[in-house]
Amino acid sequence: MEEIMPIDEIDSINHLEQTFYNAGYQSGYDHGKIHGKIEGRALGKEKGYEIWEELGFMEASAVFLLSTQPDSKHKAHAQQIIEMIQKFPQSNAQQDDSNEEWDMSNLLEKIRAKFKVFVTTTGVKRRLKTAAPTQSLGF
Repeated sequence: MEEIMPIDEIDSINHLEQTFYNAGYQSGYDHGKIHGKIEGRALGKEKGYEIWEELGFMEASAVFLLSTQPDSKHKAHAQQIIEMIQKFPQSNAQQDDSNEEWDMSNLLEKIRAKFKVFVTTTGVKRRLKTAAPTQSLGF
């Protein structure tokens, strides 16, 4: 005579594929969450460096003009660029005491537009060229 399996055991066999799928999904999700944070930080660091390199070039150009030609007719543009760059956020936290809306991409576009006018009127080169890596010094 055949032995009849209890209903709970039969249900567990019927849902075996779904059980393994759920376990695999959760494991993959947890693993992806960890690696997503790591990759996100690396990408954020890389893009942040690119943005600040660009802003640094713009600020240096404006400061250089102010220091070499303090009576220049382009002084107002240079000062506006410096002021806008100083307002640029340096952390991810929004400033609650500020009345202005915190929009980094909008502010960056405004700075770029102001710098474009500055470059056009002064004749300063518009792009920063990164130096190519040279041979190792052999230290």
